[in-house]
Amino acid sequence: MKITLIGLGNMGSAIATRLLQAGFDLTVYNRTTRKTEALVKLGAKTADTVEQAVREADIIMSCLFDDASVIELSETLFSSATQAKTYIATETLLPDTSKTLAKKYSEHGLNYVTACCVGVPPAALRGELGVLFGGPREDYEALRPIFAAYCAMDKKYTHVGATPFLANVLKIATNYMLYSAIEAMGEVHAFTESVGLDKAHLRELFESIYQHKGFLLYADRIINEDFEQVNFSLAGGIKDAKLYQKAFLDQGVSPDILAVTEKHLLSAQASEADKHKDFSVFSQGSKLKKA
Repeated sequence: MKITLIGLGNMGSAIATRLLQAGFDLTVYNRTTRKTEALVKLGAKTADTVEQAVREADIIMSCLFDDASVIELSETLFSSATQAKTYIATETLLPDTSKTLAKKYSEHGLNYVTACCVGVPPAALRGELGVLFGGPREDYEALRPIFAAYCAMDKKYTHVGATPFLANVLKIATNYMLYSAIEAMGEVHAFTESVGLDKAHLRELFESIYQHKGFLLYADRIINEDFEQVNFSLAGGIKDAKLYQKAFLDQGVSPDILAVTEKHLLSAQASEADKHKDFSVFSQGSKLKKA
């Protein structure tokens, strides 16, 4: 099996390293050729152009920066990848981009699947990366040996669905949760630091909350859109949101997430349909009203 990997940023280089260590016949290409040097020492082949890199490949993988780069690559592959059967997109792509690519690859007789990376390059180097796979079940199984080189297969190799773009949806959802958690932890850290709270207590707080079953309780409510059982009222939620904001502002910290939360709480309270539900119904506030 001949594999070509295009794109040697931090993640691409880590994946390439693991593939070589696993014994794969690997050709790599990157516009900045110096990034190929360390991989050549591990046994990688290189090419001067994308066309040369993909000409004899059975499987083509990309680990590029953005949607535009992946779209640009596709035009080259359609004319140059004469032997390849499967193209694996590892990037975080817009779902619509992924849908368009799937259609175009199919029209050119190439199998398009997604294998979104979840984690950081050091995790890939340890063989502990997560992979969200979008594509037919038979491809999910057939491509296992490739992903086993850099993914924790027993826990983190997930078949999201037979349609490739679904993996992109789940990757975006995963990253959105991560960004939100980082923002929340940043705001809380700024607040607690401003009053001199021992960092050890904050570390314990983060660890307990982000593994706490309370998160799962609200996760279930949000997923099922079930807010009828009231554990905490909207009035209480609004009161606390105002209190938290004042406490942060008093210390010169901007509680940006809470500002959005309060807006959604007030909107829910003003709704005849929602005003008697659990305060967590505010989680629905980001849904845009359709005209």
